[in-house]
Amino acid sequence: MIRAESGKMLNESKHHPLTRINKDLMKNRDTQNIFLEIDSNLSFFTIRGDAENKIFFDEVFNLLGQSLPLEPNTYTSGKHQLYWLAPNEWLLVTDAEKKILERNLSSKNGMHIINQSGALIQMKLSGNRASDAISKGCTLNLEKSLPKPGYCAQTLMAKSNIVLSLTNDKPTYNIIVRRSFSEHLAKWLQNTIEEFISADI
Repeated sequence: MIRAESGKMLNESKHHPLTRINKDLMKNRDTQNIFLEIDSNLSFFTIRGDAENKIFFDEVFNLLGQSLPLEPNTYTSGKHQLYWLAPNEWLLVTDAEKKILERNLSSKNGMHIINQSGALIQMKLSGNRASDAISKGCTLNLEKSLPKPGYCAQTLMAKSNIVLSLTNDKPTYNIIVRRSFSEHLAKWLQNTIEEFISADI
């Protein structure tokens, strides 16, 4: 099923495709095998800078209260999530007030910030069939690429470019996708979930 994260209502328009998909899936019976949630209240920022520049590295820590991940294909969690995208590029995902972040984050000390909040959206897939659903649309070897929480990967799922991460051992996966592909991916996941629900009945 699709539900609003933490019981919050989706802040999409009632006519938005993701809202319609949410309503469709809410009509189905619950299953503990697989859940799809849409995080609609998150902000996304691309951070670029030289990780070997101590001033830049310390500036990010002072602003966000956590360090940038330096190991490829990893992320750090705390008040925010920081994903490694490239040697000098990271993705900040946060539910902090966007206006406050925009005021505090600025291009200084070699730091370049791009607000991606209008371009990206995050979905969560969880339950004991979540890995099966992802594997159906993604050629990534999950056991090797995401061996434990803290790892992430940039890959394709159902022909959509995503950032995929494992957040716990339930398992729960975060799926970050461009909004322009979000309807396609949500519908694909909806169909996949319904297949698993039917198979488990």
